[in-house]
Amino acid sequence: MRVSVKLVGPLRRYYRGGPSTRWETAVLADDAGVADLMTDYGIPGEKVHMIHVNRLKADRHHRLADGDQVWLIPLAAGG
Repeated sequence: MRVSVKLVGPLRRYYRGGPSTRWETAVLADDAGVADLMTDYGIPGEKVHMIHVNRLKADRHHRLADGDQVWLIPLAAGG
């Protein structure tokens, strides 16, 4: 399955295309969840404070579906 990934603030350094990337497409197994996505990107769990899937609050156990949009947000993001 393919999901869109938005990494916010200091998490941008985990983008595969570089920190200036705005959205990235990740290809995951059909039964993958947010935790699998984070592992695939090498993002430690303690770095992520909030997770949104399709603009709704979610957690690491949330199962993803093809076409989902996933936002991973650290504790201190914004400006």
